[in-house]
This record gives sequence, structure tokens and C-alpha cells, in this order.
Amino acid sequence: MSIYRKGFGTKTAFLVLTILLLFILPFNIQAKETRGTPQLTSLEAAKMAYQEACKWDSEAVLWYMNPPAVTLDYHWGENDLAWEWIFIFARPQDEQVHYIKIKDSKIISTEEGGEYLKRKSPILPDFPKDRPRISMREAAQVAFSAGAPSWERPSIVYIIENSNKEFQGRPVWFFLFGSKLSTYVIDGITGEFLAQEYFDPETLKKISPEEVKYDFDPDKVAKIKEENFIYDYFEAIDQGDTELYFSMMDKELLGNENMQGMWKATFSSLELIKVVSAYPEEKRKWHNNQPLYRVIVYALSKPGFPYYGWDEGRNTRWISISPEGNSWKITAIATSP
Repeated sequence: MSIYRKGFGTKTAFLVLTILLLFILPFNIQAKETRGTPQLTSLEAAKMAYQEACKWDSEAVLWYMNPPAVTLDYHWGENDLAWEWIFIFARPQDEQVHYIKIKDSKIISTEEGGEYLKRKSPILPDFPKDRPRISMREAAQVAFSAGAPSWERPSIVYIIENSNKEFQGRPVWFFLFGSKLSTYVIDGITGEFLAQEYFDPETLKKISPEEVKYDFDPDKVAKIKEENFIYDYFEAIDQGDTELYFSMMDKELLGNENMQGMWKATFSSLELIKVVSAYPEEKRKWHNNQPLYRVIVYALSKPGFPYYGWDEGRNTRWISISPEGNSWKITAIATSP
């Protein structure tokens, strides 16, 4: 629809556009800066990595990128965010590749060569050099539409030099969901859904859809729900929902009225708190037969509030949980296992 109509002249249109630019553009430009966490989207991370790769070779081409599954944001499929990224760039003149690792929005390591991957396929003219043409989020939405579970943090890779001969030498996104032991393959240039592949849980060999025994592995689903409970707990804290996070804590941990006041004061002093990753500990480390997780939490304090034991940035806590009905309770939050 044209903004030019009777009584709406050029000067008025220019004024309206100027106002829109003043309000809309600053918001978009500052979106990353006001995020509050040092996470990067797939395109932001690729841009940072490509700038570094060009120092190695100005003809560098993005060949591989991967956010480690445990560092995906809880809402990764919606916001495209991860705390860590791994990149490999290739170049036309030889088989050499360049590795780059990003953590908390900073490049923490670079390395040329290595035995993990070498360029064998030709670099075609339509390959995007600096970033995937289809973002992780866009590819994920295609996978979700094809039946992938949005509540899981899968193994994800954007790759050209892959071992699957059917997709060898073309940019694709692979999503491996452990709850289904199934991969979803999305074209990295067009966003087209290419394939869903299934694997036997015991042999890990590819099987046909007719050989699949269940839609979701009940044991793996239970473990994912267990981990998600911990994410939900810290989400409630971050949102300031005291009633909700109190309800998720064991009565003994929550304590009396004075103890509850301490919990509330501690969490109210935080400007932001988010789970970076959650690792299940070996059963021999559990306490009272309760599942134990090593949880890395990113926290920022409110200016002027007293110190309550949370460092600025990454913190490590060991969280014990106990089943209760169809859910769980947080039974311990410790600074050591």
C-alpha cells in the first residue's frame, strides 16, 4: 500500500518515515546489545567467525558450524541462540581448513588444519561464504513442521563435507534428536526439507521407518523432561515468579519463613539468571539416590544490591532433584558435588 494519497504529501511522508526510523532502527540495532547474555544467534556467530577466518585466508568459505547441544538456549528453536559455537572454514586452493571456537560471544581458539575434516568436495559458486543462507532457527522450524520435538536440545550441524553420500558436497543442516534417534536434513541454501532418517538404538545403524519401534524413546524423554524441569526452575527465578519457583522446591530445602525470605532476597538481587548447560552426573555421585546435575548458570546482579553468592557471569551449581508425582522437586543447590 502506498503511503502517498490525497492530503498526504511528500513532506508529511518524509516526516513519518523519519519518525519510524528513529523508533524502529535503534531497537533493531540494539537488540543484541540489550540481550543481557553473551549468546549469539547462528548468523551473528557466523559473522564473527568469518571475520576471523578472513585473517587466515580472504577466500575462506564456511564449511561447517555446530553449536554444542548442551549450550543451546532453552528456547533455541525460537531465538536461534547458543552460548558456544564451533566453525570450520575451507579455502579453494587446497584441502586445508581453519577451526574457530566461540564462547560467550568471544573467539577463544583458532587453529589451522587437523585430522577431523579436510575439504574433498569442490567449492561451488553458490555456496555462501560468510554465513548459512538459512539460519539455524529457520531450518529448525522446517524440522519441527516435519515432526521433530521442539522441547529437546538436539545435536545440530551445518556441513558441506559430510559422510552421508546422498548429501555430500552440498550445504545442509542436520538435526539429530535423541528422543527419536532420528535426523532431519534441511537444505542450507533453500530451506527445503530433504529427509528424515532413523537409526537403531542398539547398533546405531540406519533403519527404515517400518523398523522403528516407537515414536519417542520413553527413557530418553523422561531424562529430557527431568533436565527441562531444571531449566524451568531458573526461568521462574529469572521472571521473578516467586510463587512458582517456591512450588518447585522441596519443603526441606525451602525451609521456614526466615529461610524463604533469604531465598527471595537472594534471587531478587539478580538482574538476570539463565542456564547455560546442565550435565547429568554419574549415579555414584548422587545423594540419597536423587539425580544430580552439574548446572552452569549465567547470572548478573542488580546494581546496588548486596552480594548473595552469585558471581557475575558463569556460576557452577550442583542441583539434586527428586521425583514427585508427574514432576520433580529441587532438593539441593550446592557449590560442590
